[in-house]
Amino acid sequence: MLEKYLKLADPKYIQLRKDYSGITNEDEFLLKEARPLIEKNMKKLAEGFWSYLMKFEETKQILKERQKAENFRNALPKYILELFSGDYGPSYVEKRINVGIVHYKLGLAQRWYLGALNILNHFIHDILKPHYSQDSEKLDKTLRALEKMLNFDYQYMAEVYDMEHEGNLVNALQRLKESDTRLREQLACISELNKKLEELSVRDGLTNLYNHRHCIELIQREFERTRRYNYPLSCVMIDIDYFKAINDTHGHGFGDYILEELALIMKGHFRVTDLLFRYGGDEFMVLLPGTNPADAHVACSHLQEKVAKHNFHHQSVNYKVSLSIGISSTLNKNVLGHQDLIRASDSALYEAKQKRNSIVLWGHGEEMCPDFPTEQIS
Repeated sequence: MLEKYLKLADPKYIQLRKDYSGITNEDEFLLKEARPLIEKNMKKLAEGFWSYLMKFEETKQILKERQKAENFRNALPKYILELFSGDYGPSYVEKRINVGIVHYKLGLAQRWYLGALNILNHFIHDILKPHYSQDSEKLDKTLRALEKMLNFDYQYMAEVYDMEHEGNLVNALQRLKESDTRLREQLACISELNKKLEELSVRDGLTNLYNHRHCIELIQREFERTRRYNYPLSCVMIDIDYFKAINDTHGHGFGDYILEELALIMKGHFRVTDLLFRYGGDEFMVLLPGTNPADAHVACSHLQEKVAKHNFHHQSVNYKVSLSIGISSTLNKNVLGHQDLIRASDSALYEAKQKRNSIVLWGHGEEMCPDFPTEQIS
């Protein structure tokens, strides 16, 4: 017997239930005394009771499997005889608990169980009545004892049903919690994957810098922010000198290496607050929030020096790289929107590329807005 049912079969608990049902020693004796008569008429009693149960569609559906029906039918005589055993201790209760578990698992509702006990009571009454026709008082006492014992059985069945319901509910809640945990883990995983996918969608596959599409989104955001908080924004466009010749001479694999290596140098050079993009081909863009044109020029000059000193070595090929750089700024009064900022830096880059290895500040010499304090870039 399952541990959760041990309390029900405890002798003290059994006696409490007997007291609650009003079962006395005399009742137990009367039922035991009637056992031979019940045993003698068992075939008639069991078959009559079975036939009555099979009149109802719900019972037929519950017992539609042949093996279940045979097991249930064969167990009936034993169940009835136990009612008249005269011994209603732990062994009897354990059997009643098992009956309750079986009925619960079969899906028999409590109302049907109670109804079946009622009908069984009537069938037994019809057998006892002729036998005690000369002793109506004993008949009444025996029938009352039977009613008490059937009530005793029903109490145990009801407790089994309640405990099974409770156990199923606890199990269901546990499964629900486990499902909820799994779902949360899956959602967290999906969220993390979405973040990675989103990050991949805005990154250049070769250099891992932001790509052109994301550049347009961010430059618009940064431009609006500079206007709102009244600080300068410098836009730098960078081009590798003679990059076509590099690809033609050493192959596109070496060209890709140059792009990757330059991206790493730029990441190490600029601040974490600066935004770096692969704008297209061998062109890069850098947004420098809070930086005026003069400081942007200094930062780009230092970048040129680092790149010029760097030895680009790949597959036995050594190469020195130089950069052409164009700079524009929101401090120029002709820059009215983010597209103006891009066009200005692009024009400055075009001029720088005519000279090679140079830096051109767009609008240099034209009227500028007042300078703002900026963070220096080494």
